[in-house]
Amino acid sequence: GACACGSCHVYVDPAWLDQLPPPSGEELDQLDRIYESENNSRLSCQILMRPELDGLTVTLAPGSEPD
Repeated sequence: GACACGSCHVYVDPAWLDQLPPPSGEELDQLDRIYESENNSRLSCQILMRPELDGLTVTLAPGSEPD
């Protein structure tokens, strides 16, 4: 949750993008360093869950999958 490594990189389903707060400058800096970052990329550690996000759909980005 420290926004320090990028290992929690996910792609947020486009239908959910408008329901998330915009990424912080720190998160954007980390995303700039990540392989295969896209317009819908987020660091999942920076998404604060709340009831309105129940059902949020994300896809693990390359390098984020468990071994």
